[in-house]
Amino acid sequence: MIDASEHRIERSEGSAPQSLWTEHQALAASAERVELALRTLSIGGAGPATGPLAQDLLDEFRRRLLRHFELEERGGLLDGLAAAEPRFERRVAKLRSDHVEFRLRAAELEAEVIDGGWAVVHARFLVFRRDLAVHEQAENELLQRAHLEDIGGRG
Repeated sequence: MIDASEHRIERSEGSAPQSLWTEHQALAASAERVELALRTLSIGGAGPATGPLAQDLLDEFRRRLLRHFELEERGGLLDGLAAAEPRFERRVAKLRSDHVEFRLRAAELEAEVIDGGWAVVHARFLVFRRDLAVHEQAENELLQRAHLEDIGGRG
């Protein structure tokens, strides 16, 4: 599960890390809304308007996820890290390939919503969120490690 409070991204006005932190918060809030709607639908406690609402919320989450990955990739955070620290190249490549996988999985989740099986979609979304949280934690740890080692090595 993505929890913006767990991410230790530096926050400073107008910086890429500030934008990432803001995106993490927005992504976490969006994921919470999707999960609540899907949970409600999966237990049958929803009215007829909840299905389209869940579809809209899932689409919003997917768009936020894409924007989040674009910000990370376009902002050069990962590429800059790999260029500055060749020992992190494989880990950065893995994180970037995860982005491709998460894009595909998000699209698959949206396609499943069209078919209906709310309990299945809810369960798959929970797995998706867990996997995404693991990915985000790996990114965060790598960035922190590089930052701390850089400071420690030069100080």
